[in-house]
Amino acid sequence: MMPLMSESRNKEFELRPEDVPAFPPTDESGEVDICLIDTLLDMTPTERLQLHAEFSEFAEQQRQQRAKEYGFDPADIGRIEEAE
Repeated sequence: MMPLMSESRNKEFELRPEDVPAFPPTDESGEVDICLIDTLLDMTPTERLQLHAEFSEFAEQQRQQRAKEYGFDPADIGRIEEAE
């Protein structure tokens, strides 16, 4: 009989909630996420552009879904009022 998934895990690598910081490390001001900067700097320019393109596609899909669900995009209300 095979061991259950939880039994076969290596106890040395288990992540406990107390091991995970509540917030990512920031600079001295407390406003700049150092982990995000490090992550993006580890990427090549092409990888960063791909990440941006994927997020832009996701945002557009969400906009289209809102417009389909409500008949308009509720996120546009502020911009529509400003234009009037």
